[in-house]
Amino acid sequence: MHTESGTQARETGESAQALVRYLREHPEAVRVPVKELAEQFGLSVEFVERFIAGLVQRKGAAIDARPVISPVRRFLGRTRRLVFRLMDHPVPFISVTAAAAISLFLYFHFLNHPLSQVRPGDPVIDLRADPVLFFGITLATLLLHWTCYYRLGRVRYALLGAVACWVLSATALMVVAWLRMQDQNVSNMPVQLLLLAFGMLALNVAYAGAGAFAAVLGGFAQLKRSDRELEQMTRQQLLGRLFELQELLEKPHETLTSIEERPWYRALETVRAQPLHYAIGLGAGAAAVYMLLRGVVFGHLDDASLSRMPLLFLVTLAFQVSDIALMAIVAFVHRNVGGAILSAVVYQLSGLLMYLLPIPHFGPEFFRRPAMPFILAIGFILAVTVGIVAHVGSLVEERALRERRRLVNDPAILLAELVRIQWMLSVKPLDVCVMVVDVVKSSLMKAGSDPLKAEYSFRDYQEMVAGIAQKYGGRVHSTAGDGVVVAFDDCKAALDAAKSVQSEMPLFNQSRNRLSMPFRLRIGIHSGLVTGDIDKVVFTEVIDIAAHSEKRAPVGGIVVTEKALERLTGEPMAPLNEEIGGNRLFLVLSSGSS
Repeated sequence: MHTESGTQARETGESAQALVRYLREHPEAVRVPVKELAEQFGLSVEFVERFIAGLVQRKGAAIDARPVISPVRRFLGRTRRLVFRLMDHPVPFISVTAAAAISLFLYFHFLNHPLSQVRPGDPVIDLRADPVLFFGITLATLLLHWTCYYRLGRVRYALLGAVACWVLSATALMVVAWLRMQDQNVSNMPVQLLLLAFGMLALNVAYAGAGAFAAVLGGFAQLKRSDRELEQMTRQQLLGRLFELQELLEKPHETLTSIEERPWYRALETVRAQPLHYAIGLGAGAAAVYMLLRGVVFGHLDDASLSRMPLLFLVTLAFQVSDIALMAIVAFVHRNVGGAILSAVVYQLSGLLMYLLPIPHFGPEFFRRPAMPFILAIGFILAVTVGIVAHVGSLVEERALRERRRLVNDPAILLAELVRIQWMLSVKPLDVCVMVVDVVKSSLMKAGSDPLKAEYSFRDYQEMVAGIAQKYGGRVHSTAGDGVVVAFDDCKAALDAAKSVQSEMPLFNQSRNRLSMPFRLRIGIHSGLVTGDIDKVVFTEVIDIAAHSEKRAPVGGIVVTEKALERLTGEPMAPLNEEIGGNRLFLVLSSGSS
């Protein structure tokens, strides 16, 4: 019985702990024969076998999945980086992926439905025959394209991509239609091919709109991310950027005047000078063109005849898309979102007023239709939506232009960034009270102790100090090394927190400290002005003086500077025969330690 109890004591006592320390420092020792380890540490072979088996099993369980998961992760990561590198060249990327998607669909479609089996009257390509194939390829391609537009955040790439997709899709379908019509002796082949081209134009106009929306969203996300990165820069990073800008301003710089010289930019600036005038003129002009087309060119046809004319449908669709594009242009030029929405609404109203003119199919009877209230509501919602999206797009384009100017060191842009950073750095000085806590003989406490126990105990001590400080309204500035730096808005709160920390240390040492030596603290408190948010300040005189004051405190004591004492009343203090930075030091007589 005594032998068995002695063996159990060794297996849970110092011998087992010695084995644990040995394997922690020498992981390769798990391959040493079990019997040899048991003899070396005076443990039973059975105990060591169970211990090694559990250790190896846990280690193996964590590693087994890596040969499968790691290659997959590497492959996905490389694929993602490759796709993003290709997206950096958007027009070739869009063209190649669109051509690949069209070729892939046509190959599988005609593999299952050869041209020789097509009968007269069948559609050029029957999408109903391969719905899963068509929608699968289309969805995958659209997701790739929209991701590209979102990532780059530029509307122009969506428009160029739409042109490329239209040319590729229209050409492919027209070639297929031409091959089919060769055997069917179609008399109006040019008209049919023209209708097909117009149909693909209408679809790609919708594609351009969706792509432009994705680009605007992506550009807005980039804009917000850029602002957030600047706001989150540390004071040290802001100072570094400030000095960098000052150096750039002293160097010769390039000019970027090609944008202003382009006709489209001059046209936008002209519209921007009088946006409401152009909104009225363009809205009325677009409505007049549609009224002329509908009331004069097709006025002799009844509704039944019009419904059978795909050309009129496509022309109407093209006009509606052009109408929205013009509305977006007059909203785009505004500097604020309210003006953008107003311009879009004025554009819409000016067009509606034109419909009151006594032209066939228009005039007062046009507004007496039962669905007119619904149409007007939809038009107003559309105008507001277009105004908001166009304004966001203008913000994105302006930011992109500023970025291009910044890259060539445009002095105006550099100066604007310089002033903005100076504003961020020149925050109104704040009066703060800093408490610095440090552990006496912390190196000696860690020497010869279990590193994990030391890590746990010191981290637990810092968390305890932080928790007490937060109860008194303190904000932890730093926990570097063995100390804790806390900022308070009020010196009374800082002193109360310091007393509470010292009074809690006996209980902490008794119940939470895992080291053989107790934690003994010294605390220093100083008050002063800090320029900027103290959480972002790496070095400030207030923290430096508080840290030096802490070193003058006795073990378990609290020292406050003369500046801090001026904000304290009714606290018993004893003056010390020392000064730091012109501040006399005082020892708190009721520190709370025991």
